[in-house]
Amino acid sequence: MATNAVTERQPKSLRPPKELLSLGSCMPHRLLIIVLASCLTAHAQKPIGEVRAKDASLKGSVVLGKDGAVLMSGSQVQAGTVSAEIELARGGKVQVCPGSAVSVSASASGEELMFAISGGAIETHYKLPARSDAILTPDFRIQLSGPGAFHLAVNIKKNGDTCVESMNGDTSAVILTETFGEGTYQIQPGKNVTFHNGHVDGVTENPTSSCGCPPPAAVAPPPEFDPGLNFPKEESERAAKNASEGKPVEVPTTPVTQAQSGKVYAKIDAPMVFDANTPPPPVPKQPETAVAAPPMPDPYPKVVSPTVTPKDAQTAAPVQPTSSATPPTKEAPKKKWYQRVGSAIAKFFKPDATDKKTE
Repeated sequence: MATNAVTERQPKSLRPPKELLSLGSCMPHRLLIIVLASCLTAHAQKPIGEVRAKDASLKGSVVLGKDGAVLMSGSQVQAGTVSAEIELARGGKVQVCPGSAVSVSASASGEELMFAISGGAIETHYKLPARSDAILTPDFRIQLSGPGAFHLAVNIKKNGDTCVESMNGDTSAVILTETFGEGTYQIQPGKNVTFHNGHVDGVTENPTSSCGCPPPAAVAPPPEFDPGLNFPKEESERAAKNASEGKPVEVPTTPVTQAQSGKVYAKIDAPMVFDANTPPPPVPKQPETAVAAPPMPDPYPKVVSPTVTPKDAQTAAPVQPTSSATPPTKEAPKKKWYQRVGSAIAKFFKPDATDKKTE
């Protein structure tokens, strides 16, 4: 009532509209929904860890980081020829064996993880507080419940058998349950067992074989230098002594061995640096050499006539004169009729040459 009284005393220009008052009644609920949705999104987007590998392929929500790719919930890691390592953000690591693929999902808090594999092998190396992780295979669900340290290897073989090994440092038991059945099996620390045909019945122990990733290939040691050379100090002293005594300087040689294929003798990294602002070095000028012109042929060569003796002149056949081709003469154009008449009249009045001689 006091609020209404105060509102009535306010002038109409200062009173809030009724639409704003009705919207304000439901505003706290809308803000609460938005805050809860943003909190859930923030938890779902919490990074799981970073992948460090040479030839691994990634799918899903992946963010490129400084040292590697950052995995988000729902990502998949496919290892190549070498193992891929996932450094978990909460601590510890998961190793994806060569040729294997694993999908990683996180809970809303981001502290509980689920790994799903359909083939290949993975290894877990981390500690868990009072939380629980899970590893899913096509036939089983393996529950890792803390607190405890979990160093576990899970391998799905090509024939469909599932191998589970408790590796060195493992301190907690895991529970394995059938996906399409009701069977349950507890794997104690230090055990190495194999399950056949997707059931816990008929489980066998593997005292010798391992379920984890194969050991990395041995790297060849770097080539060693021949100690017989003793270069450069001893060789320099010996060369200086021989030079002072006038003896020839001996160059030490080592026997040449045949190179073996696949063996690395030396590896050199030559970086290439390009700077567009640096002008290129000047091109060295080539020395100019005078090039002699080829000789020109003589346009009027001298013709030497052969010498003919009197004896050769008698026996020589007479030379037939060669007919010289005369250019054709152009015929005079025919005169027209009036020109011919004029010429005839001119001849009639023109005095003859004989008359001139008589006179």
